[in-house]
Amino acid sequence: MKQTLSLLWACLLLLVASGASAVPASGEKAPAFTLPTTGGDVSLSDYAGKWVVLEWFNPNCPFVRKFYGPGYLQKWQKEWSEKGVSWILVSSSHVGHPDHVAVADIPAVLTKLKIDSAKLLIDETGAVGKAYGATNTPQVFLISPEGVIVYQGAIDDCRTSDTADVPQAKNFLLQALKEATSGEKVEVTATRPYGCSVKYATK
Repeated sequence: MKQTLSLLWACLLLLVASGASAVPASGEKAPAFTLPTTGGDVSLSDYAGKWVVLEWFNPNCPFVRKFYGPGYLQKWQKEWSEKGVSWILVSSSHVGHPDHVAVADIPAVLTKLKIDSAKLLIDETGAVGKAYGATNTPQVFLISPEGVIVYQGAIDDCRTSDTADVPQAKNFLLQALKEATSGEKVEVTATRPYGCSVKYATK
């Protein structure tokens, strides 16, 4: 099973590298989007000139709760927002799925998880998630002030839902943030995401 998953991931990377897929690679422009949230629509272009973290999000996913239950992601969101980084959560769970979050639900979701330094946008059609190639929650994309993806993939290298693994993990996202915002080369620009599957609508 592991060999099969590794082969599939390698094939996806080859497709991206060859241009056969619409999914953007690190070093390429982040797809433009406009999505609804509390108070109106938000566009990626609203953040031109700023560092942005896009995080695919599902509050019911145990891999998401791994980071939010103990408050890790809330802490990182606050710390980096104070340094000028905008943090955006995206929910692509389709209407009718138990994990779907409606715009009206956003305040309750953010309050329950004590998230106060990130916006939550709703991608009900899944169009934005598919444009980015988002497959898992959580899955992150770090976007430069010029609108280029400089890192994408997993938050860290401990591919479990155990909160005890977070402190000992190699945190790819935080490392990329530190390197990128200080003008250094981002050493790891892409990793294979892990977690719950994004709950896109099926035809």
